[in-house]
Amino acid sequence: WVWWNALQPQWREWDGDRPIQRGAGPWDELRQPGQNGMFIVLISLVWWRDIATAATLVDWEAAVEDVAWAIEQLLQSSPASSGSALSK
Repeated sequence: WVWWNALQPQWREWDGDRPIQRGAGPWDELRQPGQNGMFIVLISLVWWRDIATAATLVDWEAAVEDVAWAIEQLLQSSPASSGSALSK
């Protein structure tokens, strides 16, 4: 969560150590193409799942849900001229 938090836009709200899925603003901090963009976030989720225990699976599921929400927001806010935020 600490790493994911560091990647988030400044305007995004948090409830303790978890992000809140609401709000609006620019997603430029997450709109990073290439291997250091959302791809590494998705790979990290796969690695996390591989080592998740019953106790940490709830956190992993919450992270997957939040990453999915953030990707939806990225795609919805993507300028029409640049195409998909994930295809760059």
